[in-house]
Amino acid sequence: MLLLVKVILTLWVSWARGQVNPCEFPEIKHGLLYSEETYRSYFPAPINQWFYYSCDENYVTPPGYFWHYITCTKNGWTPEVPCLRKCVFNDLEHVRNPPTQQRLLQGQSIKIDCHPGYSLLNPQSNVTCTENGWSSPPSCIKLCDMPIFENATAIITGKPFRLNDTLDYQCLDGYENRDGSTIGSMVCGEGGWLHLPTCFKSADKCGPPPAINYGDITSVPLEGYLPGSRVEYQCQDYYELRGPQYVTCSYGKWSKPPRCIGKCVFNDLEHVRSPSKEQRLLQGQSIKIDCDPGYSLSDPQSTVTCTENGWSSPPSCIKHCDMPIFENATAIITGKPFRPDDMLDYQCLDGYENRDGSKKGSMVCGEDGWSHLPTCFKSADKCGLPPGISNGDITSVTLKVYHPWSTVKYQCQAYYQIQGPKYVTCSYGKWSEVPRCMGQCFFPWVENGRSTSSGRTHQEGDTVQIVCDQGYSLANDQDVITCAEHGWSTPPTCSRINLSCGSPPTVQNAFIPNQKPRYRHGDTARYECRHPLGLFGNPVVTCLSGEWTDPPECKEITCDPPIIPNGDFAPKMNQYELDDVITYRCGNGFYPPLLGNTTKCSLVGWLPRPRCVLKPCGFPEIKHGRLLHADTTKSYFPVYVGRSLLYFCDYGYVTPSQSSLAIMNCTQDGWSPEIPCLKHCDMPIFENATAIITGKPFRLNDMLDYQCLDGYENRDGSTNGSMVCESADKCGLPPAISNGDITSFPLEGYPPWSRVEYQCQAYYELRGPTDVICSYGKWSKPPRCIDPCVISEEIMNEKNIQLKGKDNKPYYVKTGDIIEFICKSGRKAVTSEESFQTMCLEGTVKLPRCE
Repeated sequence: MLLLVKVILTLWVSWARGQVNPCEFPEIKHGLLYSEETYRSYFPAPINQWFYYSCDENYVTPPGYFWHYITCTKNGWTPEVPCLRKCVFNDLEHVRNPPTQQRLLQGQSIKIDCHPGYSLLNPQSNVTCTENGWSSPPSCIKLCDMPIFENATAIITGKPFRLNDTLDYQCLDGYENRDGSTIGSMVCGEGGWLHLPTCFKSADKCGPPPAINYGDITSVPLEGYLPGSRVEYQCQDYYELRGPQYVTCSYGKWSKPPRCIGKCVFNDLEHVRSPSKEQRLLQGQSIKIDCDPGYSLSDPQSTVTCTENGWSSPPSCIKHCDMPIFENATAIITGKPFRPDDMLDYQCLDGYENRDGSKKGSMVCGEDGWSHLPTCFKSADKCGLPPGISNGDITSVTLKVYHPWSTVKYQCQAYYQIQGPKYVTCSYGKWSEVPRCMGQCFFPWVENGRSTSSGRTHQEGDTVQIVCDQGYSLANDQDVITCAEHGWSTPPTCSRINLSCGSPPTVQNAFIPNQKPRYRHGDTARYECRHPLGLFGNPVVTCLSGEWTDPPECKEITCDPPIIPNGDFAPKMNQYELDDVITYRCGNGFYPPLLGNTTKCSLVGWLPRPRCVLKPCGFPEIKHGRLLHADTTKSYFPVYVGRSLLYFCDYGYVTPSQSSLAIMNCTQDGWSPEIPCLKHCDMPIFENATAIITGKPFRLNDMLDYQCLDGYENRDGSTNGSMVCESADKCGLPPAISNGDITSFPLEGYPPWSRVEYQCQAYYELRGPTDVICSYGKWSKPPRCIDPCVISEEIMNEKNIQLKGKDNKPYYVKTGDIIEFICKSGRKAVTSEESFQTMCLEGTVKLPRCE
C-alpha cells in the first residue's frame, strides 16, 4: 500500500512540472515488472519515474540482486538490458585454472587451462557468458601419446592423439595378433589407449587345455590359445582340488593340470545333537546322526555314508509336532507326529465356542510347534463392559464384548493411589473385583496434643488417635480423625479443662467488634486493624483453659518488588505500599495464568500472584478424527504442557505414523502433531492397466506408477504413467493482517500443508505464530501486529515532561517496553513518582504530568 501511494504521488508531481517524452510500458526480456497488472494503467510514465522488477531463473539484475528498479529517462528505460544472463563455471574435472567455482555475467569471459595430458574440446582457451549461456561448453578431454610397440610398427603416426582417435599398426613378418591377423587398430579412450598390440609367433599357440576327472575349466573352451594364456580349473561338488588351480600356455604346451579328489563334509547342522561339529569323511566312511528332541531325520535311517557321488542321503533334522492336549474340544483327524505345515482340525464340545465365535477351527504345525492351542469356552461366559470406578478408568480401548479370561488394566487420576488389583479378569460372565482410587491425607501438627502420625501421609479410611497434653481434654469427646476422600475430617481440639478468660489482650491500633467482658473456654474473639495498617498473625484468638492464644499485630503494609521468572514489570521501586498496582509482561512463549496482567500490593502480598507459565492446551478439535474417551475426559481440560492423549482418525484418513491409534502431545506451541489426521488414497481400480508397485494406503503426495495392458496407451501416447494422491482441500490467498504482510509473493492457490511466513511493519510487534498452515482448505489463525506507542513532542509539551536521557523528537516504543520521563526544567511533578516510569501496552501509555 505504501508503494502504491508513493507511485501515485510521484506521477502527480512529475506531470505537474510539465515533463515530456514519457516512457511506454517496458517489455523486460527474461524478467517481470512487480505487480505489472496493477501498474499497467499508469503508463506511459514520466521521466524519473521508476518501478521494481525481478528477473527469471538464471538471470540477474545488473547489481546482482533479485529485486532492482527500472527508471524512465529522456533516452528511454534504464538499464537498457534489465536482466543479464548468469553463468556459473563449476570446478570441472582435469581443469587446472580456474581452480574453483566462478560466477560470470552476460558479456564476461574466462580463460580455461587444462592439466597435462588433457586439452579443450574446442581449440579456443576462452569461453564467454552469452544470453543463452556459455559460448561453447567448457570441457578438458584426454590426450594419448604415441605408444611403444613390441614386434609391431605404427602404420600412421600422429602426436598427440585426441579422444576416440584411432591408430593402425602392423605385426612384423612371422608374427600375428590375438585375432590371428597381421594388422590391427587401437583407440584413444578416457584412460589412455584402450589396449596395446601384442604380436607373437604363430607356432607358439596351444590347443584345448588337458581334461581332468570330476572337474573342468571355468571358462568357455577355445580352439586355440595364445602364448601366455591362462585357464582356471574347478572341481565338481564334494571334490577337492589338488595341485595348481591355473595352467599356462608356453611355447605351444600347457603346464601340468591339477586333480579332483572325492570328499564328504558334515557341517554343524541346525537341530542336530550329534555330531556337534564339522566332520570330514572319505569315500566309504559312515557317520551316525542324532537329532534334538522334537526333531527327526527326513530319512528314517540314522546313518549316512560318503559315496563317490557324495552322501548316501542328505542329512537334515526337521521339526515335528506331537498331538496336543485339548480342553473342551476334540481333534477331527488324528496323526502322530505331525510334520511342518501339517494342519490339525478340531471341534469344540457342545455349548462351547472359540475366540472367533465358531465351533470349529484349525491349527498348523510350524517351525516352533503348533501355531496356537485351541481355547473353547462357554458362550454364556462372555463379559460386557468393565465396571467403572471413581477417579479412575481402564488404560485400553473399550470393547463391547470380552472373551473369558480377558484382562484389562485400571489406573487412577493424579493425586489418587490405586488400592486393590490393577488388573481385572473376565471369568464365567463376570469381572473380578475392581480396585479403588483412594485419596491421600497429610497429618498436621496438633496444638496441646501429640500423635505418632505427625508428619506422615495416610490413605483414605485411615484413622489417627490423638492424646491431649496434661490439663487439656478433647472438647468434642473425639479422640480420632479420619482420612476421607477429599481430606481429613475436622481435627479435634485439645482445650484446658473448665477455665474461663477475661478481656482479650490489648493490641495497639486494633479493636474487637462486640467485645465482651468475659469469655468461656473455647470462645473466640476477632481483631481488626485501623486503616491503613495491616494485620499480621491470626486475627482470631481463642480462650483455652483460662488463657488466650497469641494475638496478632497491626503494622504498616509494604511489598517488596516481585520476582517474576520469564517476565518483567513496571513501575520499578525499592518498596511498594498497600494498594499499589504494577503491570507485568511475560516473555515469548509464556502467559499470565489468569485474565489480565496487573497485580496489587495487599495484606498478604501481591494479589493475584504474578506468574508467567507455559500456555496450557484446550480441548483439541481433531478434524477427521476424535479423541479416545472424548466424552469422559472433556472435563479435564485445559491440560498443562507435557500431557499426552490417545486419538484415532475417521475412515479415509490416517495418523502420521499410519497406526490405528496415535498420541498427541501438549507442547508450548500447542497440540502436536498440528495435523493429526492425514488424507490417504486407497488402491484404485484400473481399467486396461495394472499397478507397477502396489501399496495400501497411499499418503498425501505419494505417487503410484501404472502400465497399460498390451495394445493400450494413455492420453500422452505412452504405455505407462504415474498418478499422485492429492487433496481437494487447497487454500486461497493467506488472510490479510493490519500493519503486516507475508514475506513471500502471494500465489493464486496453495496445496495442503503449505506454510507462509508473516512480518510486521517497523515498530509493530508480531504476536502469535510466525507461520500459518493450509489445512483442509483453510488457513490456520494468523498473527497480529501490535501497535507501538507514539510519544510526540506536542504531547510532552502539553504535559510539561521530557524523555529521560533522550531527545524530545517523536519517539516510537514497542509494546511491553518501559519508558522513563522527567519534568521539564523549572516544572514540578503533579502525578506520583511511580507514574514517571510507565509501560507501553498495545499502543496505549499513561503519561505523567508536571506544572
